[in-house]
Amino acid sequence: MSEFCVPTPEDLKGPFIVNSGDERRTHQKNTVASGEIVIQAVVTVEAVNPDEKRVKLKGPGGQYITLPVEDDSFLEDLKIREMGVVTYIEALTLSKEYAE
Repeated sequence: MSEFCVPTPEDLKGPFIVNSGDERRTHQKNTVASGEIVIQAVVTVEAVNPDEKRVKLKGPGGQYITLPVEDDSFLEDLKIREMGVVTYIEALTLSKEYAE
């Protein structure tokens, strides 16, 4: 999970946002493509597992997702049924090299 914060009234109006971007470039016969997806959603904390460093969240459509958390202190501050905005970023890069 990249970020978790208290939802603003504006967040509550649009509880689920997905943004994506991509780029493709060629350098000396090699092609590189990269992309990212940024997901922001108003969620509710359903479970916290400090042993496995995971948090289970309920999304705006009622779906559940369990995400890894790196910072132990973050897990200590979470409360069950607490609402927040989670931002999750996923990135991918592919490269293709041509043989001489």
